[in-house]
Amino acid sequence: MLLRLKNLSKRQAFSLLALIFIVLGFIYYYFVWRGHTLITLSEKNPATIPASELGSWKVYRYHAKIYTYPPDWKFEEFYTDSQSKEVSALRFTPPAPANSADFIEVGGGKSCETMKAALCLGEEPIYTASHASGTLVVYNAMVKHLND
Repeated sequence: MLLRLKNLSKRQAFSLLALIFIVLGFIYYYFVWRGHTLITLSEKNPATIPASELGSWKVYRYHAKIYTYPPDWKFEEFYTDSQSKEVSALRFTPPAPANSADFIEVGGGKSCETMKAALCLGEEPIYTASHASGTLVVYNAMVKHLND
């Protein structure tokens, strides 16, 4: 092959070098630069809140899990019946709800399949039907930092 490279005209040699640089540039972009950019974007993603920022959030333990929520949010417990002291569900509501579906609920004795919820997770469901970005940010942080 090296013998064939010696027989290339200047134009062909220049074209070959250009092609090699383009391929190397693409490989660098795809494996090095693109990965760096994706990491930078994920660090700035407002949909998650770093664990260090959860320090001022309130904490509630429910069925051996720890739920964290912003200090200005309203927190409610729901019981199985009026005489029971057993909590069956929790509700976290933002200080200024956008609508009646703007809350996050945990438990309630329902499965994810039977609920009309936008997001639902696990056997002990933590779910929301809200489409408000602030509520979804808190939901993502609650799920991500569950038991942190």
